Amino acid sequence: MPPVDFLSRTFVLATKFIPIKPIVPPVTSATNETLLRLQNHKAVLSAWGVNELSGLGKLSLSGNIVPQPGLTKPLPVIFDGETTFQAAHQISRNTPVKNLLSIGGTAIKIKAMPYPAPVSPDPRPRFLARRSFPLNVSYWAASWISFADGTNVILKYPNKKLIIITEKLTVGNDVTFTWERPTLDVPVRNHDKPAKPPAQPISTTLAKPGPGVQGAVGASGNIGYNGDNAPDIEIWLLDMSGRPAFDLKGMDGCKGQDGQDGGDGGDGAPGKPDALDSLGWFCASGPGNGGDGGAGGQAGSGGQGGNGGNGGNFSLYAPQTVINNYTQGVYITVDGGSGGSGGIPGTPGAGGQGGQRGDNSHGCQPAHGEVRTAGSAGPIGQPASAGASGQSGVHGVITIQPVQVDDFRRELLQPAIIMLSPLMAKEGDLVSVSGKNFTHTDVIMVDGVNCAATIASDTQAAFQAPNVNGGTHNVQVRQTDGTLSNNATLYVTPALSSIQTSGRIMPGATVRLIGTGFAPGARVRVNDQDMPNVNFINSHTIEFQLIRPASITRNASGETAAVKVLLADGTASNQLACIIETYRMLVFGDSIAWGQGLEESQKFYDRVLNAVTARVGNIGVYRDVMAHSGAILGIGNTATEPALNGEVPTSFPTVAQQVASFTDSPDGVDLILIDGGINDVGVQTILNPLTQVNDLRNMTRQSCLDDMITMLTQMAVSRPGAPAIFPNARIIVTGYYQIISDQSNLLLMDALFIALGLDIASIPGAIVGGIIAEATKARIVENCATFAQTANDALRGAVDSVNAALGAAPRIFFALPPFGPQNAVFAPNPWIYGIHANLTPEDSPAVSGPRATACFAAGNRTNFEVCTRASVGHPNADGALAYANAIIPLL
Repeated sequence: MPPVDFLSRTFVLATKFIPIKPIVPPVTSATNETLLRLQNHKAVLSAWGVNELSGLGKLSLSGNIVPQPGLTKPLPVIFDGETTFQAAHQISRNTPVKNLLSIGGTAIKIKAMPYPAPVSPDPRPRFLARRSFPLNVSYWAASWISFADGTNVILKYPNKKLIIITEKLTVGNDVTFTWERPTLDVPVRNHDKPAKPPAQPISTTLAKPGPGVQGAVGASGNIGYNGDNAPDIEIWLLDMSGRPAFDLKGMDGCKGQDGQDGGDGGDGAPGKPDALDSLGWFCASGPGNGGDGGAGGQAGSGGQGGNGGNGGNFSLYAPQTVINNYTQGVYITVDGGSGGSGGIPGTPGAGGQGGQRGDNSHGCQPAHGEVRTAGSAGPIGQPASAGASGQSGVHGVITIQPVQVDDFRRELLQPAIIMLSPLMAKEGDLVSVSGKNFTHTDVIMVDGVNCAATIASDTQAAFQAPNVNGGTHNVQVRQTDGTLSNNATLYVTPALSSIQTSGRIMPGATVRLIGTGFAPGARVRVNDQDMPNVNFINSHTIEFQLIRPASITRNASGETAAVKVLLADGTASNQLACIIETYRMLVFGDSIAWGQGLEESQKFYDRVLNAVTARVGNIGVYRDVMAHSGAILGIGNTATEPALNGEVPTSFPTVAQQVASFTDSPDGVDLILIDGGINDVGVQTILNPLTQVNDLRNMTRQSCLDDMITMLTQMAVSRPGAPAIFPNARIIVTGYYQIISDQSNLLLMDALFIALGLDIASIPGAIVGGIIAEATKARIVENCATFAQTANDALRGAVDSVNAALGAAPRIFFALPPFGPQNAVFAPNPWIYGIHANLTPEDSPAVSGPRATACFAAGNRTNFEVCTRASVGHPNADGALAYANAIIPLL
């Protein structure tokens, strides 16, 4: 509220002043009575609907102002009319020595709310609500009250007390709290003396008559009027700047009435006149003596002076720091009024005049020389005493008591939250609370539940965000009496701390997330894709079903995805990385495992991969193919060559080297397809009719049994100092087939041998009439059958041997495709590529063309002519399908 420009006028009677000196008032300790008094004021203010000060605003005052009974609080318009005043005081201005100068003039009445209807006492004893209100008390309540320089606060009848309750009081220079003394007239002296008594009648005897009548006694003066008691002022505050002066001196008593003058005495009786005898001729007697005058009346005593009024009581309740500053020297007078002086006594009455000697008109003289005289004047009346002075009024009491800031705030200031920082927090975060009117016994509640908090000062507090569901929550400060602050809003955000999993997560599995701030209706997203079957358990736990998101970075070793929780309104938690299980297949081996001459979709490992995908569902499926044409098992072979295009026949890398080269999380490999051994024996050796069967068997057993056992043992069996390379993989070893059977067409054999680089013609009797001789064919067919049978038996034996060494459920399997004689090269239903009569390969140009380019690039690493026709003798699409069909049941 802006300062009020009061149109008040002050008249200073500079000749009338009261000396005032700065004093250091005593400070008393706070007591329980202090708190009860504060609670009583709270109850009174509550009856007006004022439950706290903070929201009341500022009351700015200046000029001469007169409080009115009731409650004054900041309002847009604070005027309530003009009034006059007299016999108040203000502290002298701009003078080194301060005096209270008598003033009068005009002042502005301050608007006040009338007292409410009587209220019933609060059933709680600490709130002493009144049944009725003192109608001569003014309450001022505001969050801030400011007095401009030279302001005079004047209490007028019937107001006997001003109670100021504010957080902050700002006082300008030369501000005075005073009161109007009523005008009391001194009793008027009775100026009329008592009537003089009538003179005595003429004496009837010659003797001296008695004196005249004594004058009446003057009336004593009446007692002077007592001075009024000064009003009381009580101030409650938390902060104050400036030092107002307080004029609470009792009113002086009035002077006693003056005594009445005494009445004059009555005149004496005149003497008896001289007399003649009865005949009138001779003197019978001379004139008689005149009587003496009566005594004057006693003067009236002066009346007693009026008693001085009692000094007012001044009370200040403030924090100790404010008191320490204020009591360095303040101008306060609570003296009792001086007693009025006694009345002046009246003047004693004059004595009455003496009576004249008797009339001597007859000239008669007393006999015998007797002297007859007039009476003497009467004596003056007795004096009286002045009236006694009135008694001085009793000094008022100055009470300055420290009040606990917390008590003040708790009773009169509703706590208020201005700001939370941060506005969004996760459970356990420290939230700062900025506000006002906090006390050290306050608690902070979130949705009505107390939480761990620290009250640092009246404006700063902090608390830890509690265990609640995520979302919006109400924060309030509650004081010990139940007073609540306004509501502030804290948004508790979700936060992820862990994913309960022992490793990679299989798509389709139920996943449990641990964190804070979860809430019903929350969603779970993986790579920003909503997951199904979300189950809110509590604010710390939520479950969902993992599906492989459509957008994910492929990684055969486990696909990394970002998991987060979103509340119903979209507020997201932090992200945690999870590893989604993949299915990883490795292909080791020679040209059959490689799929020589086949397009990618025709190769048996691709068909197997499709079957795996169909079985495991929405999972990332990966394959690594290290098999290549011409690879030998190469157990013990330490020679190395870099890898070439898989279509180019070359011994290196060997199968053993292929296996050893894989180091990308081998324990995460699920499936391995492997073959090997035929190139260790040699295709030329198998097709050479001069090769002896027993020699062929021995060579085949060495490679397909002994070397394969070594290979599989390294891959699957953990031994001291030599852990298994692939401890978890399922291994499928594929068998071989009979290349040439008795159903193969002899007419095309020559082209086959040329393509394979075999010079059959150099063998005596091998060629008859330009074609392979039957005997030669028979020897070749026998060798092919011997190799196929021996190799497959050996490979099966190797699998069984290593499974036995594992000592657990077998995880190595042997897959033998059902090739029959009719499926051999140039047979009626060939599953093996042959060659055209013009020596061009049967595989697709899409494969053979790039292979020829790769063969040329290989240089001396391979036989170019053999390389370009390398598909000869390898499974065609039907043969690859037969391999796939043999493998798939073993998955």
